[in-house]
Amino acid sequence: MLLKDKPILFVDCETTGLDDEYHEIISVALVRRHDGKTWTFKAKPNWPDHIDPRAVAVNGYTPSAWMDAMSQEELANKLGILMKDYIIVGHNPRFDVGFIKNLLWRHKIKHGLTPAPSTPPPWLISILFLLDWIPYPWIPSGASWGGRYIPPTPRFKIPKMWNVSIILWFIPSAACL
Repeated sequence: MLLKDKPILFVDCETTGLDDEYHEIISVALVRRHDGKTWTFKAKPNWPDHIDPRAVAVNGYTPSAWMDAMSQEELANKLGILMKDYIIVGHNPRFDVGFIKNLLWRHKIKHGLTPAPSTPPPWLISILFLLDWIPYPWIPSGASWGGRYIPPTPRFKIPKMWNVSIILWFIPSAACL
């Protein structure tokens, strides 16, 4: 099945901070790709003392503006129904899905949320980093490799600390395999 045939839901969450286990969702916008249907929800935070002032500067939360907002439990029930069987896409889907999964978990709602990948996995970044440090004697001088121009002379030199750099980058990422 092609990605264009899969059910996709665009999601954006506003939260009371950056930690999905400590902070809460206070606003969610959803757009269904196949028909363009949109939803927006506001929810009162259960833990008002956990609100990060830096998050308020971004999302504009004030207790008076959220007086008529739904509860966190109501939000969890609505999201659990609306987001079922969709691939989640957004500006930062892992962030949004992390908050939504924790919201659903707190209210004991089963889900099958699948965030679309937003960045390459760390192990791939490590491999690309390694390839960047390896000299390319088989590439003719003046060639291009991955958009990077390799000058004709002098040949690419490996720094003296290259092996330490490789170890420092590769070992933490290898744990992700």
